[in-house]
Amino acid sequence: MTVKELDEKIKHGLGGVYVFYGEEEYLKQRYLERARNAILTDETDAVFNHVKIENGEIERLGDELVGTALFGSAGGRLIELWGVDYNAMSDSKLDELSDAFDSVTEDTLIIYAKPDEFSEGTKKKPSAHFKKFSASANLINFEKQTPQKLIGWAGKHFASHGCAADPQICKKLIDYCTNDMFVLANEIEKVSAYARYNGKVVISEDMIYAVCSPSTVYGAFDFANAIIDSNTALALSIFGEMKLRKEKPEYVLSSVSRICSELLSARILTDAGKSPQEVADKMGMHIYPATLRINAASKKGLAALERAVTLCSETDVKIKTSRLEPYTAIEMLILSLGGRRNI
Repeated sequence: MTVKELDEKIKHGLGGVYVFYGEEEYLKQRYLERARNAILTDETDAVFNHVKIENGEIERLGDELVGTALFGSAGGRLIELWGVDYNAMSDSKLDELSDAFDSVTEDTLIIYAKPDEFSEGTKKKPSAHFKKFSASANLINFEKQTPQKLIGWAGKHFASHGCAADPQICKKLIDYCTNDMFVLANEIEKVSAYARYNGKVVISEDMIYAVCSPSTVYGAFDFANAIIDSNTALALSIFGEMKLRKEKPEYVLSSVSRICSELLSARILTDAGKSPQEVADKMGMHIYPATLRINAASKKGLAALERAVTLCSETDVKIKTSRLEPYTAIEMLILSLGGRRNI
């Protein structure tokens, strides 16, 4: 089941078994909250018709499934199951659990699985629990959002706070803060409140830098600096964190290529005697990020910046035209630059 199909189910009536899994915890929690609101419409009845089984106490599930909704609740009961490691569950236990799904008819059972608790495997070899659950449950994978989807989501989130932000502003917010949706939601609320307090509803770049907190997580800017500096250990460490966060290698390389190009442009323009504001204007950039790039570029050799841009371009071609695994291609880029200290 797709997230869009889940949307329709929530609007027109849930029922049966749903497995919420995947990397994006923010979306999982928001859709769980929507499901609760759709089913538990009466606050008085909700006390009796909402069952939350935590800490993997799966033996409780059988007893709860034989119960019925109290006081004639139109939405039935909502049962939530948390904290079960399905990767470690035996085949017999999986069979018992998947068989129990058949008894969920009028009620709704939502299995909330954290990323390390549920793996779908691969298309050629799906995991045992994925195969068994697929037969009688609705499985929804909440994936990390692509940059484009995140930009669209941020725009809608600003709108929900009574403000407007165009895609470029949303992208600048994400670049400056993070791609973590929990953090972004908080930052969007902050900058929206700031805008409304000042009698404005259109979000500007100045507002982002005035109110929002910069990311404390290593990102593309740090990664690009480490690559240009031939700091192999740091570059590999940052890239390792990116892989753990499941960042797509194509997006990582695209971001790094862009930053390397911006650093090269900043260096060329400052060498030509341009002021920081002139550099910002030429690059179509706010003075704050432009100054960051000017300061970083001033510490790099021109040849190092040129070589980094060239190698990023060559790596992009390798990914698109060869069978080389994208993560491996980026690691080769890091090692290639790291082996050349005097570039």
